[in-house]
Amino acid sequence: MKRRKIDALIAIVLVTGIVLFANILSSYWFFRLDLTRGSIYTVSDSTKKLLTELKSPIHLKFYISDELPPRVLPVKRDILDILKEFENYGKGNVELSILVPEKDLNIEEDAKKAGIEKVNLNVIGKNKEEVQAIYMGIAVYYQEKSEILPVVMGIKDLEYQLTSAVIKLTREKQDTIVFLNKEVKLPEGLDPQMMAQIQNQLPPSHSITKDTMAVAQALREQYAVEEVQLKDGDQLPAGTKVLVIHEADNLTDWEKYVADQFVLNGGSLVILQSGIKFQQQMMGQERRINYGNMLESWGLKLQGNMVFDAYNFPALIPSGNMRYLQPYPLWIKVGDKQMAPELPGFLREIGTLAFTFSSSIDVTEKEGVTYTIVAKSSGKSWEQKGAVMGMPDQITEPPSSDFKTFNLAVLASGLFPSSFTAGALPAKADAATFAAKGKTPGQVLLIGTPEFILDRNIRNFQSNGMFFINMMDHLTNSTELAGIRSRDQGYVFIDADITDAKKEIIRWTGTLLMPLLVILFGIIRMMMRNKRSGRV
Repeated sequence: MKRRKIDALIAIVLVTGIVLFANILSSYWFFRLDLTRGSIYTVSDSTKKLLTELKSPIHLKFYISDELPPRVLPVKRDILDILKEFENYGKGNVELSILVPEKDLNIEEDAKKAGIEKVNLNVIGKNKEEVQAIYMGIAVYYQEKSEILPVVMGIKDLEYQLTSAVIKLTREKQDTIVFLNKEVKLPEGLDPQMMAQIQNQLPPSHSITKDTMAVAQALREQYAVEEVQLKDGDQLPAGTKVLVIHEADNLTDWEKYVADQFVLNGGSLVILQSGIKFQQQMMGQERRINYGNMLESWGLKLQGNMVFDAYNFPALIPSGNMRYLQPYPLWIKVGDKQMAPELPGFLREIGTLAFTFSSSIDVTEKEGVTYTIVAKSSGKSWEQKGAVMGMPDQITEPPSSDFKTFNLAVLASGLFPSSFTAGALPAKADAATFAAKGKTPGQVLLIGTPEFILDRNIRNFQSNGMFFINMMDHLTNSTELAGIRSRDQGYVFIDADITDAKKEIIRWTGTLLMPLLVILFGIIRMMMRNKRSGRV
């Protein structure tokens, strides 16, 4: 008995020593096993690379109250884990300070100067509810500049915010993304009724201050975002990397020339346009765009059609005083298997995209240009041309033998030919600088729906916004944040090609497998116990 006690004591001492030694080692060698979806508790490889390549020190100041509600303590621990990872991967170029403002008036004053104030939290105690004010903010300092996260109450997007702040502070110059503005400004003082009639007859126009605000706001975290109207002779702002043309049926000769030469000189052009325009009562007619010849010279042809797909999102359809969910073939689902496998993971693994009211795109290959099918419909889709009926009760699904697959978004890259000739340039064009053939590889992304980045669309389909922003990163070769965004992916739906029979198998397997495993485990365990006890 005495020997057993000595052995037990030795075992306890050894285990304690091993645990202490492991803790000492862990302070020098950081390691974490993160099994969560998207590895939300571990910084991404792009963040690690950014931190290891810092040229000057970054100072992270975490202002945190000492007395916190119990429910906030785990959040504090998770935030500290992320901050310590930044410090470890910074290899001496990231300094972390954990500051308690209530304990030092100077620290509290610094927090307020930085823009970090107390936030009120409801705390439910025994038989009462009260409000507790706490500090929980982060300041990021680099040289004479700073970025502030005034309130941090979780880690869902903390790495993104911190990495974005580091990029803003350390990048010498921001790339510029320009949206072409085609809005027609009516004269002031018009009769409201007349103004409404004129506006209904004007061509469609979109603005980052009107209906694409969400995308513009997200892009500003990393880019300089501008919206311009190009008059004859105007040039794009210096440093422009991407030009976005959003549902412009008609471009002036000068606008076409600027876009043409921008691409030929290595720029990236993004066009969101459909070949059908819907009027009242959801009646669609083919629209005529006057820059189709420019696209066709680059091997891209936007069809005057609408693509329908049996693999779709439901929509709320009005019926009398009620609205009900119904499958809507004009709201096409696009999953990762409907995207080019050569696209990077941060574009394919973003969740299921929604191509609403989309036209198809045909490709005719041109010499020196490569084409990537960014998105396509499922094998259960069909098209309508000419007069298109958009109301759900007017949509008829054809026989399966008529199903096809359509290109919904195409990325062309390479040395493009010009759609202009030296003898037919706009009046303000400089013939001496005209390029008839691409000098530097450019990129043209054609998306067959202007709805893709509208605020009303992104409210329903957040993956669209993340995809578009990540695509801007891809086009500008600034992908530090793209991988982090894709980890917070949207919904992923069952693949379109899975048959109904396979869906039933998946359903019942998920329903019955775990109970069957538990029952089987119980039977095996009971048999083993009976065998040991001699009852069998």
